[in-house]
Amino acid sequence: MSHFASCHCGAVRIAVPSLPAEVTSCTCTYCARTGALWAYYAIDEVRELVTDGKATYAPNILNEHHFCARCGMTTHGSSPDWSLADAENQTVPTTRIAAINVRMLEDVDFTTLSVVTIDGRTLW
Repeated sequence: MSHFASCHCGAVRIAVPSLPAEVTSCTCTYCARTGALWAYYAIDEVRELVTDGKATYAPNILNEHHFCARCGMTTHGSSPDWSLADAENQTVPTTRIAAINVRMLEDVDFTTLSVVTIDGRTLW
């Protein structure tokens, strides 16, 4: 069963296959300012249904943040799949992962989800 996420005005709408078991709260300067809570999916699991208002902010070559250019809501993005990182060689994974701002999910009480904090301010 698909679950849907959209910005406030509906100009960006996406579908994901399932609800997350846990979400992350990143402390990087971008995420801290937007207040996003992220759920992660394989790139091919996320379907963009409406993209009329989609805009992209890419502060570096690693991360893409998508938001609605009409209402300003941060909806989703992509980044390297850090779970595949080789800490010993300090290489950046080439495989990307999709991140969905669970605050945009429709009819979901995100306050019941387990939240893990990522120290993005220090890590990147």
